Amino acid sequence: NDADDNVVSATKNAIEYFKSQGAQIVSIDLPHLQEIHMAHGCTILTEMNDFMFHHKDNWEKLSPETKVSLSIGKSWSSSEFCAAQKIRRYAMHQIENLFRSKVDILLSPATSCCAPLFREDTLSHGESNLAQTSTLMRYMIHGNLTGIPAMVFPIGYDEETALPISLQIQAAHWREDLLFHVA
Repeated sequence: NDADDNVVSATKNAIEYFKSQGAQIVSIDLPHLQEIHMAHGCTILTEMNDFMFHHKDNWEKLSPETKVSLSIGKSWSSSEFCAAQKIRRYAMHQIENLFRSKVDILLSPATSCCAPLFREDTLSHGESNLAQTSTLMRYMIHGNLTGIPAMVFPIGYDEETALPISLQIQAAHWREDLLFHVA
């Protein structure tokens, strides 16, 4: 598994609940996730940097970690951005085929770990922790890149921190009704 034990346990309990309500659960495979994650990073950081270019007067209001991330967006070449869009198109085709032929809803943990507690020393200056951000975003990236609707809701609480453990459900474009029905 690629999630913390408490997240896996809560997710399995949620799956059992959905099965008891008549849901058919099937495993799926999303190939090329590493490439899709890289395309997401290139796409979102480039788009965010482009947006901020038109709002330069707000740059000083951003946290240091956001400034670092946006600066990475400046480093991508147009060729790299175009390659990321080809991967995005592949991911969109992949997810459309999945919804058309195999599933109605994708169900996964919202995050692969519980949210970390804030440290006092990060409140004033922020923190740039790419590994932690990647861990927290692991299950959201594919849906974010392809633009499919999603919903996240709590399914339990971490015993140590009392922070919520949440489930993410995703549906095909224009099928938000399914998300509300399942949630």
